[in-house]
Amino acid sequence: MDIYSNNYDYSDDIQSKKTSSGCLKLVIYVILFLMLASMPLMCIGGGAIFYVMMSDAPSECIISVEAEVEDNEVHTSYSQSRKHRRRSTTYSPIYVYEYNGKTYRAGSSFGISSVAFEKGDKVEILINPDDPTQIFDPEMAEKMCKVPKMFMVIGGAIIVVELIGLIVLSRKMKKIVKRNSDGIYYNNNY
Repeated sequence: MDIYSNNYDYSDDIQSKKTSSGCLKLVIYVILFLMLASMPLMCIGGGAIFYVMMSDAPSECIISVEAEVEDNEVHTSYSQSRKHRRRSTTYSPIYVYEYNGKTYRAGSSFGISSVAFEKGDKVEILINPDDPTQIFDPEMAEKMCKVPKMFMVIGGAIIVVELIGLIVLSRKMKKIVKRNSDGIYYNNNY
């Protein structure tokens, strides 16, 4: 401050140093936000589509019959990564049931990682009256629908966490903007 002219040079106090990386940081933040915002939507959308596909019985399967579990068909698959070889086993029940005096044998189109029914268990299934070998097992479909439900719950939880983070971040940004704007206004009344 020059004591004789009451002139004060505010340039160093008020003006922030401009950097070229500010715009780049903003672009990176926007890209990260869009990526994080799209993940829960994909979880919820994919889970919902899978849930609808798994839980809807084919329109032809309209007759309910009682079936007995004859056995569980075992499906084993292998996958290999660089360090590990993994084995995956799923079990699909095989049903025996009667329709119009004839005995039929059909396997479930669903397979899960544990045995759903023991040999001899009685289960209600839906069959196609035109082709009694075409079946739909509502209980197995319900067991299969746990995975898509989990994806939808995880997607919802991520959205809640992101909203909380957005609220906290916006409040902090408001405080920073307010603090910086208070420093810009100064008293010129001499």
